[in-house]
Amino acid sequence: MKKEIKITGIESTPLKIILLQDKLKYNFWIKKQDGTETKAYQQFQKFRFTAGDVVVAEVVEQEKSFVNEKGKDIAFTDRTIKFFYTMDEDTPQSHQTPKIEAQGVQTLEADIDVLEEKINALTQKLNNVQFAVHALWAVLIQGDKDKENKYELHKIPLIAKSKPEEPNQNIPTWEKPQY
Repeated sequence: MKKEIKITGIESTPLKIILLQDKLKYNFWIKKQDGTETKAYQQFQKFRFTAGDVVVAEVVEQEKSFVNEKGKDIAFTDRTIKFFYTMDEDTPQSHQTPKIEAQGVQTLEADIDVLEEKINALTQKLNNVQFAVHALWAVLIQGDKDKENKYELHKIPLIAKSKPEEPNQNIPTWEKPQY
């Protein structure tokens, strides 16, 4: 079954990795019986999940029991992770990237939209600061005035590339660097 796990800790043994979610434990084997790495372990290594991450995994739960050193029968639920739902191209096709939309958890797309809005707002603030700095530079250093007693900002070299957002407005804008 598909489970959302908020990782609060990680433990390991020579054979297993154990993800803690408060008092619950989810584990996965490092190697299969044939000696090759399990899908869950490969993804764990690739994505480097850490405490604080929220992951979605295919989990098999089984009720098990054992007899402790005092001879008492102890019942527990074994929670074994088969694989993580990721954008990894190797995730089984029948279980591709779920959209989690429960109890305040936003989808990845919503997170990206929010981040893009914040980037745009910060970019505009940066543009305003750059414009103010260049205007101040014109006043304090350049001192060039045109016939109407206005400072000629077009003579000042800008750090960012300038392009007006609307006709007849001289608002510098920041262009994203190309990587």
